Amino acid sequence: MIGEPMTPKERAELLAKSQYGRGGRVGKKETPETALKRWSVNYLKWQGWDTEPLPAGPYGTSGMPDRMAWKGGKVIFLEFKIKPRKLSDVQVVMKDRMERQGLTYFVIYTPEEMRAALASLEGGESQPRLGELL
Repeated sequence: MIGEPMTPKERAELLAKSQYGRGGRVGKKETPETALKRWSVNYLKWQGWDTEPLPAGPYGTSGMPDRMAWKGGKVIFLEFKIKPRKLSDVQVVMKDRMERQGLTYFVIYTPEEMRAALASLEGGESQPRLGELL
């Protein structure tokens, strides 16, 4: 009936069928890098970080990392890669420029590296693992 709230199961089914569910558009499979980004964004939010993607393509600056995140006055920049892929030459130059200015830049290959990156900033082990909740 219109106006009645959806159950979590109904909402999940609707998202899975829509072009906005996991994997983007209908029929398009989620790449491993996209899955890592999605997991990392959820983990950042779970840990209390705000995060936004940085523009890519014709409206962005070449070499910029995928995301920035901030919490409690700390700002970090994150580039997501799946091994064996490495940073492009332009990305290496941008990473060096940012780090010379005192900015924190992480290249994340796995969920474990995402956890370790946040733990290194927070001075210890981070909150419970999000992977079991998804």
